[in-house]
Parts: sequence; C-alpha cells; structure tokens
Amino acid sequence: MNTNPRKSVAVFAGTVLLCLCSLFSLPAPSGAPVPVTLHDGAAVLLGILLGPAAGAGSVGLFFLAGAAGLPLFPGGQATIQAFRTVTGGYLIGWFLAAVIAGLCTHKIQDTDSRAAAFPAILHGAVAGILCSSIPAILALKNLYGAGLAGAILHAFVPYLPAILVKLVLSVITAGALRKPVRLWMDNGKNKQIS
Repeated sequence: MNTNPRKSVAVFAGTVLLCLCSLFSLPAPSGAPVPVTLHDGAAVLLGILLGPAAGAGSVGLFFLAGAAGLPLFPGGQATIQAFRTVTGGYLIGWFLAAVIAGLCTHKIQDTDSRAAAFPAILHGAVAGILCSSIPAILALKNLYGAGLAGAILHAFVPYLPAILVKLVLSVITAGALRKPVRLWMDNGKNKQIS
C-alpha cells in the first residue's frame, strides 16, 4: 500500500476549511430552506485542488465531525439527523461537488499555465456548483411532495446570487493555488497532476 502523508495532511486541511466555513452563514433567502453558507464553494475548491477522491475525503471527514455532534451543518445542526432533512440534500451535494469538480480538472498538467488550466477549472467549478444543488432539489421534492419546478424554485433559485459569488471566488482561488498545492501533495514528482 502506497500512502502519501502529504495528501493526508491536505485532506485534513480541507476538512478544517469546511469546518471554518461553518462559522459564516447568511439567513436563508426568502422561500429558501437553509441559510447561505460557503460550503459548496469550498467543496468545489477542494475537488479542484485535491482531486476527486481527496476532495470527497475532506467532505466525508467533515460529515463525520458533524454527525458526531459538532454544530457544523447549516443552521448549527449537528448529528446524523441532518441528513434526513432538506439540509441533508445540500450536504450530499457538497460531496458531489467535490467529486465532480475534481473529475473535471484531473487532467491538468503541472506544466500548464494558469491560462491553459483556466477552461478546465471554470468547467469544474460550474459543474460542481450546479451538481451540488441536485440532491437538495430532490430532497425538497421527495420530503415535502413539492413538484420539480417548485423544488427548483425553493432549493436553487434563491441562492443564485450567492452561487455566482462563490463560483467566482472558487475559480480565482483554484487558479492561484491548484498548481502549488498539487505539486506539494505529489512532492513535485508527477508531470500530470491527477
């Protein structure tokens, strides 16, 4: 078994970032089920920086910390019960966001300039952010019997301004940090950062 202690440190640091995101939230927009947080943007960033598996690992450790009782989930929720609500849809969406963003950007080479990497980073961020809302929409539809249009109207549309801000921040941050983070994690050995 080949283990990389640097990757483990990066996964733990990603979990800490998600925990810090729990300190910041804005009240839920009118008609929206949960407060606005930075978690989905951070999950996308982690997928791009760490790759799909390590980014999802950070989100998974975050889930364990919240399920163990730390008030990390939106609205200060803690415990596994949060996964049985619409909040659980958003939580699952963060995991999905890390995986999707990581998969969309895993072929970027360490020799690629920021400009050459930008299209993949933008694609990964947009795909990750959009896919992060799908489980929440489905949770709202299934838990409360809302129609698909109504679920989209309540679980996605009110968040659009915040989503755009988080998207821009994720792309800028990923563009600046992806190469140095991946080279550090891989100890500067690989030409393809996957």
